Amino acid sequence: MLVVSAFFAIAAMATPAADLPIFDAHLHYSHDAWERVPPAEAIALVRKAGVKRALVSSSNDDGNQKLYAEAPDLIVPSLRRYRARGDISTWVRDDAIITYLEQRLVKYRYAAIGEFHLYGVDADLPVPQRVVQLARRYGLFLHAHSDRDAIERLFRHDPAARILWAHSGFERADDVREMLRKHKNLWCDLAFRTDHVAGGKATS
Repeated sequence: MLVVSAFFAIAAMATPAADLPIFDAHLHYSHDAWERVPPAEAIALVRKAGVKRALVSSSNDDGNQKLYAEAPDLIVPSLRRYRARGDISTWVRDDAIITYLEQRLVKYRYAAIGEFHLYGVDADLPVPQRVVQLARRYGLFLHAHSDRDAIERLFRHDPAARILWAHSGFERADDVREMLRKHKNLWCDLAFRTDHVAGGKATS
C-alpha cells in the first residue's frame, strides 16, 4: 500500500511550525500499491496531506516512474535495487542487481539509491560496494535500511558518501545523536511502522 511515513521540516528552525513545508523522505509505491491506488489518486492523497516534495522508491521501479510522470513537481525519485520484493534478502550476493541499476540510471534521473536493506558485514560484500561506487559516480544519496555497523562500513567504502539512514536504524536516540555528530554526511528519516509502536509509543 501507499506509505506516507516520515515527515521532515526543510526550512529554518526559527520558522513557525505552521509555515514549515513538509518533505516526506520515505515513501514507497510498489506494485501492490499501484494496483489498488492509481497514480493520480495517490498523488492527490499526498498533496492532501500537505506534502510539498516526497522521496519515493518502489519494487519494481515502474511504480516510481508512474508517480513521477504524474507529478514531477512533487516526486523525487529514488532507485530501489529490488526488481521484486524477493530481492530484499538476496540482492547483496546478486551481480544482476548491478546490471539492473546501471540500466535504470542510464534511462532515468534519480536523487538516491534505495531504500535498501543491508546489515553488518554484508556491507563489505562486492555487490554493496559496487552500489556505493554507483552512488558516488552519479552523485546520489544512499537510502539505507541498516544497522549502525553497516552504516559505518558504507562510510569506510566512501567517506564522502551521503547517506539517509532509514528509520534512524531503529536505534536509541543517544546512538543516533552520536552517529550524526560523527558523520557530517549522515541524515536520518523518522519513519516508523505499526509493528514498532505499542500503546501509541515507539518500542525501540
